[in-house]
Amino acid sequence: MIEVNLLPWRQIAAKKQQDELKIFIVLSIILIFVFIMAHIFLSQQNKKIMAEMATLENKLMTHSAKTHNETASQLDHTYMNQAKFSQQQFQQMLNFLECFGENHLTISHVYFQANEMDMIGQVSSTFTVLKSLEMCRKNQAGFTVRKTIFTPIKQSDLLQFHLVIS
Repeated sequence: MIEVNLLPWRQIAAKKQQDELKIFIVLSIILIFVFIMAHIFLSQQNKKIMAEMATLENKLMTHSAKTHNETASQLDHTYMNQAKFSQQQFQQMLNFLECFGENHLTISHVYFQANEMDMIGQVSSTFTVLKSLEMCRKNQAGFTVRKTIFTPIKQSDLLQFHLVIS
């Protein structure tokens, strides 16, 4: 039988395996380095974003406080305008609301501003509102309907009405 010396083949295979292990180790080190650099970069970005959020939150709080003060000032002004109503005008408006309510209309909002009253409500037909206005006009003098708006309510047979009365 022929003797074959396999040692050179084994040495070449071992050297190839060592080279592949070296390549794997080098690539692993490079990959770990890339992950560490990405982590550092993203943590710095996160710190910048958090600092910016804190700054914006402070600005928002300051703006919110200013807006709250302005809103409070506007409300004070509105209440002062409401106080300018004479007792007679206010009584006429209340009489009008009472008359309007007797005619089976649903009134959801009433706003008083200066010499005007805004009413928002629901009704089944425009005829009902117009009939109620006519009846109230006959009962009390001293008011004028400046604006009447009717809007259909979605998925309903009702109409929303908006009246501006002075």
